[in-house]
Amino acid sequence: MTMQRISNPVLKGLVLTVALYLAAMPAYGASKEIIQLQTQVQQLQEQMATMKQSFDERMGVMKNLVEQNTDAANKTTAAIKTLQDTLQKQQGDASGRVDQLSGQIQALNDTLDELKVRLAKVSKQLEDMQASQQSIAAQQQAAQEQQKAQAQAPPPDVLYANALRDYNGGKNDLASQEFSDYVKFYPNTDLAGNSYFYLAELQFRAGKR
Repeated sequence: MTMQRISNPVLKGLVLTVALYLAAMPAYGASKEIIQLQTQVQQLQEQMATMKQSFDERMGVMKNLVEQNTDAANKTTAAIKTLQDTLQKQQGDASGRVDQLSGQIQALNDTLDELKVRLAKVSKQLEDMQASQQSIAAQQQAAQEQQKAQAQAPPPDVLYANALRDYNGGKNDLASQEFSDYVKFYPNTDLAGNSYFYLAELQFRAGKR
């Protein structure tokens, strides 16, 4: 195994100590020990080289970060100085405009308040219109459904006659349904009152069971 040149002082001392130790050993056991020590020294050299490379890389990164931070700090200082100069100049130029700006801001606030009041009124009107439209739509839908149901229902005289027949025939459930349909489809006819009467009678009969 070829020995590399040792530049680290610690490794130099270690190698010198190993050499003196090997010189004092018997010849027959020196070969094996030399190989083991050479291997250990080689491993130490490789570890030291790796550590040095890692240290150099980290130092390079740290140096780069320090340079970047320094540059950023210098730029920030320059920017702050520029802003301070600009603010001082603006304060000097704007000293005579403060009252004018305050008046304009107050006028804008008054206008904004007025707009808010108008917007609230318009929103209320829109909500009322929407509620009215929904109510009208619901009424129209209910009327359409009632008209559709009436179109499918028997004529009022036929429906009432069937209900009265079933009532007299003791078909209470069927008569109750028919009288209910009558007051549902024809609530404004003369026989609607009679239908309510017979419904009450049917409920009374059901309660006596």
